[in-house]
Amino acid sequence: EILQPYIDAGVVTLEQAVCDVHCQVPTYTLCMESYGHLTKWLAFIDLDEFLMPSPSDAAGSNDRSLPETLQLFDQHAAVLVHWLSFGSSMHETTPEGLVIE
Repeated sequence: EILQPYIDAGVVTLEQAVCDVHCQVPTYTLCMESYGHLTKWLAFIDLDEFLMPSPSDAAGSNDRSLPETLQLFDQHAAVLVHWLSFGSSMHETTPEGLVIE
């Protein structure tokens, strides 16, 4: 229901997961084989994960967008992104609103 307008517009292609014993690796492999040649960058990101550039200077200011940051790596075949877990931020119950608020 949520994806249907994007599927109809040709922006999203919805595929079934490929599962044997595990689903992630076979599904990621199929995605890379089927669609990797159609894109410059491809990332596998869960719904509760975000990509954001690190601060570009010692003062912690972030003056680059994600596309601008990725341009710095155009000459590389892949980019490894360090994963950080922020935990519950001391919340005992889930607060109202979005995670990014």
